[in-house]
Amino acid sequence: MAALDPISYYRPYYPRFSDAEYQRRYALVREQMKANGVDCLVVTGSPGMMAELMADVHWLSNWNHVAAPGFVVFPYDGEPTLYFGLVTYRANAGQRCVFGDVRPGTNVYRRILELGLEKGTIGTVGSFPHEVMDELRERVPGARVVPAGGWFGELRRTRSAEEIEWLRKGAKFADIGLEAMINAIRPGVTERQIYAAAMHAVFDAGGQFCFQWLGSTPMANPVMAYPTQAPTDRVIEKGDIVITEIAASYEWYAGQINRYVAVGQEPPPEYRRLHDYTVQLVKDVCAGLKPGAIPSDVAKAVEPVLQAGYRVEVMSIGRPTGGSTPPVLPVTPPDPFFQRPFIENETVMVLPLTYTEPDRLGLFLGDMVLVTPEGGKSLHNYPLEEFRVV
Repeated sequence: MAALDPISYYRPYYPRFSDAEYQRRYALVREQMKANGVDCLVVTGSPGMMAELMADVHWLSNWNHVAAPGFVVFPYDGEPTLYFGLVTYRANAGQRCVFGDVRPGTNVYRRILELGLEKGTIGTVGSFPHEVMDELRERVPGARVVPAGGWFGELRRTRSAEEIEWLRKGAKFADIGLEAMINAIRPGVTERQIYAAAMHAVFDAGGQFCFQWLGSTPMANPVMAYPTQAPTDRVIEKGDIVITEIAASYEWYAGQINRYVAVGQEPPPEYRRLHDYTVQLVKDVCAGLKPGAIPSDVAKAVEPVLQAGYRVEVMSIGRPTGGSTPPVLPVTPPDPFFQRPFIENETVMVLPLTYTEPDRLGLFLGDMVLVTPEGGKSLHNYPLEEFRVV
């Protein structure tokens, strides 16, 4: 019996985009490389947030990893190369990467020398480890190293049809995690246990669990507006509110949903009133998320909430997988970054945090939405208006 090849044997089990989709991306990148005088890109990402911060590497190569940084060397002329970290990852990197040239380590300078670009212009994308950047400058001293993250992020903002399909799958997994969490809530269980229920449901359904912020507090005497970033062993009691933010993905194309649940009794009137304002704020922000809209104009939706005496922090952001989408803030900074118009088919996380005072009575509500000519359209199927009571 012939020995199985570990690369070709496992490759069909890992989803990837079509060849046409990758060629579309590479054409966009090379068009911008030419326009900006860049001979070669070096793109990096970190395994933070369950590898969501490696989105740029994944977008080019289909490789992603939760334990080590990755690097893509992408020349204007020639074949791209993936550097994947530890040598023990070689089989899995080959199984998942769409490039033929897959190498361990971080010594990206070697590929630049092979390409004959020791005096070329090298564009960098991502936050580089100091030792990698120092080595690049030391080993290729004649190269001109320039930042390229700005234009690279811009070209990634508009989602293709294939990307939107994957994002819808990610949103479905986030919905599944939320429903599992809600089903697990009852007096006597701990925050950690309901967190585990959401995580298990996402993985069991075939998704990836990116993160969940989760916390609970008594509604009669609240000490939480924004959920904590790690669950505790606090026991859920009747009269609590559980506040959560769940991000789950299909192959790191993530949906994200923010909701809250009252335990054992109806929420007090102040929570109901804040809920109504927060729901309307989400709707008004989504209504403004049209191609060409400016973030400062969308931010005007916050005015009724502020006039009612509440405070609001960020209203919308772009996720790490979404390129350089500008946020919507109650007060828009003068920096030009915050004045760029929204683009059709980019994704925005609408997630206003409304509260009476920091770390007290507050609510956190929102969905991942798609910018369309009719406004932001949620990728989730979970109702926005409902204040769940279990």
